[in-house]
Amino acid sequence: MKFIYSLILALFCVNLCHSQINSTLNVNRISIPLDKAGGIPRVSPGGLYDSVYFLFSGGFAFSGKENGTLFVNGQMPSMRDIDYLPGRAGDTLNPKNILYSVSTSDSAFGSSWLKWKDAVELGADYYDGNNDGIYNPVDLNGNGIWDPNEDKPLIMGDKTFWCVYNDGVKSSQRVYSDMAPKGVEIRQTTFAYNNANNCADNAFFIKYNIKNTSDNNWDSCYFSNFSDVDLGASQTSELVGTNIGLKSVYAYREESIAPTCFITSLQSPVQYIPGVTFTDINGNGIYDAGIDTPLDTASNYNGINGIQSIVGAVNINDFNTLLFMGADPDLGDPSTSAQLRYFQLSKLNRGQNINPCDFRIGTVNGGADCNTIDPRYIFSGDPVSNYGWLEVHNYDSRQLLNIGPFSLKAHESNNIIFAYVLGIGNTWQMSLLTAKDNTRLIREVFNNNFTNFYTGVNSNKITVNNYKLEQNFPNPFNPVTTINYQLPKSGEVTIRVYDILGNEVKTLVNENKQAGSYSVNFNASKLSSGVYIYRLTSSGICISQKMLLLK
Repeated sequence: MKFIYSLILALFCVNLCHSQINSTLNVNRISIPLDKAGGIPRVSPGGLYDSVYFLFSGGFAFSGKENGTLFVNGQMPSMRDIDYLPGRAGDTLNPKNILYSVSTSDSAFGSSWLKWKDAVELGADYYDGNNDGIYNPVDLNGNGIWDPNEDKPLIMGDKTFWCVYNDGVKSSQRVYSDMAPKGVEIRQTTFAYNNANNCADNAFFIKYNIKNTSDNNWDSCYFSNFSDVDLGASQTSELVGTNIGLKSVYAYREESIAPTCFITSLQSPVQYIPGVTFTDINGNGIYDAGIDTPLDTASNYNGINGIQSIVGAVNINDFNTLLFMGADPDLGDPSTSAQLRYFQLSKLNRGQNINPCDFRIGTVNGGADCNTIDPRYIFSGDPVSNYGWLEVHNYDSRQLLNIGPFSLKAHESNNIIFAYVLGIGNTWQMSLLTAKDNTRLIREVFNNNFTNFYTGVNSNKITVNNYKLEQNFPNPFNPVTTINYQLPKSGEVTIRVYDILGNEVKTLVNENKQAGSYSVNFNASKLSSGVYIYRLTSSGICISQKMLLLK
């Protein structure tokens, strides 16, 4: 089936999308093909983790309502759903519509910094060191190095790619030919970090800035991360699930050692909600600073440009998940725009709700009450403990992580950020637990606006040499064990213990310590047997280990 899709896609995209394949994000353990019109294209060798195949294709779906009428579009290469063209809306023939890249290793004020001027002209962000509102990367004092009062590209990671694209593909060339261009314009930043001391070297990030260039407001919008994960080049061996607490979908394999892939939602759209995020004093339904009373504050995370606080608003928390696959009668690849919209609402393809108590590709294990399971989160159980709602059939499936609903006013934009996070161990259980732990760490990295890796605006990498977190001894243990660790410099230190679901169960250290070697005892007499994770953080460094309690 995958071969047939690839052949159809190749024929469909000869003129439309072949030229869009532009570069590869190749950082640390991860290699990902990218194109200049969104999505992660299906090309050989595909997405790799430690040179092992894990991703056939990736992208997104977007839907909403304009004056009550539904619109749906997407960039899902393995589904032949290619609705976006390089460039801003109405400017698809501009030769500057390319995939721009910049690295922390690039020379300050060199060619990539100068080339970023073209990206800024198309809408890319930058660090405005002299606060003049103009991007001009010039060495103002002639010292040959970058200083905080000088402009530079907005480098989100050690390697950063940026492009802009729009939903300009004609109806006749779309999979869903009943859909026409709506004026969606997306600025995409893809980035990853190098040698980040096991915190971010297992991940890459995609930031979508979604703009409504039309003259009409859009409401009931959903934006979905689309992923077609094939672990270890297998097309039919992965199982999928949802981790609600980590706002993630994931795919794993049971029959052999292969990576586990989590996809997590880090930042969701900003919304103003009268009566919820602000008190609408003048009753006009719009937040007016100085008039209305703010009740909440939303955030946009911008790396070296800091965290933008948006008073009177909130980042929406609503999300749901779904899988679909091949020619399944209820969850087959969506053949109509209505079916794709239903999938974004976590429903079957005719709009029916899923019933975990009677779902032929899943089962509820471990004595869990199927009537209490929220069907909006596909297979939300825990495979390691074999508890809850789990998938029981290996399919060549695709996953949707759906964010919404939200509104997007005319000529306004909103930001959404996802991370793909990998992990591998010597058993499938350890692969899943490692990926889960990496995902939890990535979410903390994001919550700190990536300052785990950078100091202020200078963006100098933090040296991580000589931080050590040793394996606990004894291990396995019952009920007391000792953890040794080493700090090369003074600073605030925390060591926390988590269960396999990511819940914190104990804080062992939380204080300022001088450089040196230390040990701390962990008494787990009140805990049940199982795998636990302990993590050290200090000066932006995060290191984790696993231990086994056997009673």
